Amino acid sequence: MCAASAGWSPSGYDPMTRSLQFSLSAWLSALIVVIAMLDGVIAFKTAFHEANEVQDGQLLQMVALLTPRTLDVMEREAAEKVVGADPESKLVIQTLDEDRPLSLPRNLPDGVQNAVVDDAT
Repeated sequence: MCAASAGWSPSGYDPMTRSLQFSLSAWLSALIVVIAMLDGVIAFKTAFHEANEVQDGQLLQMVALLTPRTLDVMEREAAEKVVGADPESKLVIQTLDEDRPLSLPRNLPDGVQNAVVDDAT
């Protein structure tokens, strides 16, 4: 048995790098990495969609509880009943036909909106 057939050669050439076993191992490793990445993308998209569905359902439930008659009561009692509520973080719910507390345009698009309100308002 010669030294080259045992995986060693005096020139530093390793026959294992050209072997079928090495090629299969490399392809299998690459395939596992690609499948794991695809699985991660699919899991993220699925979880993101599900989170949006849950949030939409919660918003629909909140809207069902709100009527113009209950808005004033909710605003008055919310500050008193929520323990540890930060007065700076205030949830404002208003219909688009009202001008107070925020002056909102009538053609406001659907979705979450940000508004900057002066301290004087």
